[in-house]
Amino acid sequence: MNDNAVHRGMTEGITLLILAVQTGLIELQVIHRAFLLSIILFVVVASILQSMLEIADPIVLALGASRDKSLWKHFRAVSLCLFLLVFPAYMAYMICQFFRMDFWLLIIISSSILTSLQVHKPHTVIQMNSCYHSA
Repeated sequence: MNDNAVHRGMTEGITLLILAVQTGLIELQVIHRAFLLSIILFVVVASILQSMLEIADPIVLALGASRDKSLWKHFRAVSLCLFLLVFPAYMAYMICQFFRMDFWLLIIISSSILTSLQVHKPHTVIQMNSCYHSA
C-alpha cells in the first residue's frame, strides 16, 4: 500500500514525457508548442481524472456498506462522483469545439468519455442512491 502511494502520479508524468518526446515538443515554434502542449495536457488531465475515479470507487463502495450517517462524508462522495461525471464530459465537449471531429480526436477524447461513463457503473449508482437514503 505504501509503495502505491509513492508512485501515485507517476503514470501521468511518464505520459507527458513520452508524448512530448514523440511529438518533438522542444523543437517546435512557440505557437505550435503551445498548441501541442494544450493537447498533451488534455491527455494528462484525462489520465488524472481516471486515477481520481479509481481512488474514489472503493471509498464510495465502503461508504455505502458502512451505514455511516455522517452527511458530510456522503456529500463529499456524491459531489466527487458528480464532478467526475460532468467535468470529463465538459472537457471532451470543449476540445470538440476547437477541432473538427476526426478519428484522432475521437481517440483523444475517448478517455474522458470513458471516465464519465464509468461513474455510471451500476454499483456506483446504487451506492450514491444508498448514500442519499441513509443520510
